[in-house]
Amino acid sequence: MRVTAVSRRSDFLNSPVRLVRRRWYNRFRYNSLRDRCAYEALRQDFCSRRCMAAGTELLEERTDRFAIAVLQLIDRFPHSEPAANIKRQLAKSAPSVPANYRASRRSRSHAEFTARIAVVAEESDESLFWLTLAARLKLGTSDAQALVQEASELTAIFSAMVGTARRNSRRGTYAERDKRKQR
Repeated sequence: MRVTAVSRRSDFLNSPVRLVRRRWYNRFRYNSLRDRCAYEALRQDFCSRRCMAAGTELLEERTDRFAIAVLQLIDRFPHSEPAANIKRQLAKSAPSVPANYRASRRSRSHAEFTARIAVVAEESDESLFWLTLAARLKLGTSDAQALVQEASELTAIFSAMVGTARRNSRRGTYAERDKRKQR
């Protein structure tokens, strides 16, 4: 369908988009306020899930870019002893952030999700420690300072996710709520 500019109000009222929208809304004849509230709740839940899915994909891309940037940074480290140890530790901890985050998205239960997100938070905090140490020893260029900031933000994001997941599991908002609805 091609979208065109509408010059008059009557053109808008009779436009194909408006007619389709009107027909769609007229399908829902609310028998009561309860039916309307149920419809609105379903619509909001669908919209929030769609936005959350987009957010998780963006976070997945962000963790991927972080791991790649750290691996590119450690290629420029010297081969001396303190740098070699930091290089080895960063090579282990930074790529495990996106790997564990992907695993958490595939978790089968809320408890498993909470445990895997906690691992992601630990790995991002470990990466933050080693990047901070590398920046203080001036092993990398100015990229190290930017990666310290990114690791700090990722640690804050994943720590908040862990706190929210634990709070939700204490409230019993997942499995127990679903069981109560089935009764």
